[in-house]
Amino acid sequence: MAISGAALLEAAVTQALLSRLRESKTGNRELFRGNAPLSSFSSITQMAFALNVFGKEYRHDIDGVRHIRNAFAHSPKELRFATKAISDVCDTFYALRVAPKFNEAPTTARDKFSFTVRTVGMFLILASAELMTPLKSDLP
Repeated sequence: MAISGAALLEAAVTQALLSRLRESKTGNRELFRGNAPLSSFSSITQMAFALNVFGKEYRHDIDGVRHIRNAFAHSPKELRFATKAISDVCDTFYALRVAPKFNEAPTTARDKFSFTVRTVGMFLILASAELMTPLKSDLP
């Protein structure tokens, strides 16, 4: 869940960033491959934030998801969402403020993580499809 959820969110951030870049014959994908400047989730997030694709609260939640992904991927010991360090990060997600608008009330760290990935990802996908104005402000 942590790794696949982060991968989905990374794809949404990438798409939102691509939608703001000048069009090229290759679709700018070369910027995201191998050792290119935007080849990591961190650098993609930094660039999208610098280009005002989203605000501080989105950045906080995206970085939190990335940190959790990295912890699960690189920890020598078994982690769970109930692990204090992981659940503490999940408790800080700004996206949770909109949960009542979706008739959701995530209580476990895993549910908070999942809700945040789905919510932030949805807003990024909508923005990249130009169905919404750019996410210059923070979460509603």
